[in-house]
Amino acid sequence: MKKFYIIILLALVMPFIAVAQDAKSVQSAISRTLNQRGIPNSPDSDGDLSISYQDLGVGTSNIFSNAYVSVTGEQPYFAKLFVSASYNNTVTREFIMSISNELNAYKCAKIIPFESVYQIQCEMYIKDATFFTAVFSRLCKQIGFVVSDLEDAINRQGGNSYSNNNNYGGGNSYGGNSYGSTRLVPTNLNELFPIDYTGIRLGDVIRNLENKGMKFEHDNDGTSNFAVNGNRYWDFNKDGRVNSVFIDEIPHLWESLYGFSREWSYDKWMQVMRDSGYQISIYSGDEPKTSTFQGRKVLKAEFKALAPDGSFEFYFWFNYGNKNGEGYSTSSPNTLDDFRVKINRY
Repeated sequence: MKKFYIIILLALVMPFIAVAQDAKSVQSAISRTLNQRGIPNSPDSDGDLSISYQDLGVGTSNIFSNAYVSVTGEQPYFAKLFVSASYNNTVTREFIMSISNELNAYKCAKIIPFESVYQIQCEMYIKDATFFTAVFSRLCKQIGFVVSDLEDAINRQGGNSYSNNNNYGGGNSYGGNSYGSTRLVPTNLNELFPIDYTGIRLGDVIRNLENKGMKFEHDNDGTSNFAVNGNRYWDFNKDGRVNSVFIDEIPHLWESLYGFSREWSYDKWMQVMRDSGYQISIYSGDEPKTSTFQGRKVLKAEFKALAPDGSFEFYFWFNYGNKNGEGYSTSSPNTLDDFRVKINRY
């Protein structure tokens, strides 16, 4: 009878042991990859991976000395990169709560006030370690942005003077309207992608992505597509590779790193891409013009921005203007309808 109870107990416990081992093995795989990249890490007392903040590559901080990686749950696993600090006389829980909306605007990393500590964290669900390591450097940058903003907020309230030596601010000023800071757009496709937790890059083989659990729709005409986070990846060439992505929701990565905003006017989009080294071309017959939509004037325009090496290009569409009634000029804000990134060679 005792053996029977033991067998039942093992049957109930084994699934939970397997889950813990699976999550731990994913975390161990992340650890190995980071070590191979020259980012030392080791388990802490809680079982999370501990990394020196300076090794994130986003400068130094007088607030945070370490960052941590944790992987929990079962597939898809819950993975998190975070920094943590205790409250003090300058940084109280009330202070963190009062500035959380400001710090959490348009960023993938969020500041969270717990009872005794506060954390800045990026979190995602992953199918295996490669999903996390593919975007690790981007996650580090997102953490760096919020840490920098936090230190600025502390300085504004007259607290300790913090500086983490990040170079995320500034940027050029375009035109008369101000839509926030702007930075040069990379001309290397690998710096622009991946833009979400899937880790998809233009040029990836769809069969390999499907083996990782991504379910592409295969149309009768031979094209394939996959939607995630409001953006849709396409294989228009019917060659089994992702060659385009239509951007409906501007990725947080591009908002934070390069200042991309749907508020930008036609003129600003064009100027930013031109100043970043892209070759601008207007489609024949698609020069900016005023049209009407739902009884109001709107801007109708398109242009293409080709990377200097010709390997990929951006397409921008301006079709519907905005509901404020001023959306029919090339300097009008909020006129961008949609845009696409297309790879020209693998």
